[in-house]
Amino acid sequence: MFSQEDIYKLLNFVIAEKELDKSYRLNRNILKNPSRRYSETKFFKSLVIDSSRKFYKDIADDSGKVRRIYEFPNLNIIESEDLILMKCQQNKFRALTWDNTKFGFTETDLTHTYSFSIPYFSLNKKIAILRFEYFCGVLCGGGQTLVIKNTNGIWKIDVIESWVS
Repeated sequence: MFSQEDIYKLLNFVIAEKELDKSYRLNRNILKNPSRRYSETKFFKSLVIDSSRKFYKDIADDSGKVRRIYEFPNLNIIESEDLILMKCQQNKFRALTWDNTKFGFTETDLTHTYSFSIPYFSLNKKIAILRFEYFCGVLCGGGQTLVIKNTNGIWKIDVIESWVS
């Protein structure tokens, strides 16, 4: 299993790599869903490696032309055993609030804010899923869901979902 120390270590890596602005305030409450667009269950299922699954349907229009409509990505990132662990992690850390002394964000800015989910680790701790968002005023903000992979001791970040306002 992993510890709160593992969580803070990975989050600080992401904060540094994404060059997040430390003059923003930290929302101490954890984002509960790792995806902004999809339900937690649907999102986690999309991560599981399953070559038989398809997330599209073919629709014919009035002229008979067929269009493929993609409903949700088949990301093929984690094993089904990881899915069970990630759901357990969410339950284990449900009551956690962020300790800003471990990050160093400002305490005074009330307009600009960062929010983070917990990183959901795979069984082998080589993959983590994390969502963060920022708000910078009315109709100003954005966020990303990240896959963070460790290969040969080196972490690499891939964005799998993003939004901006």
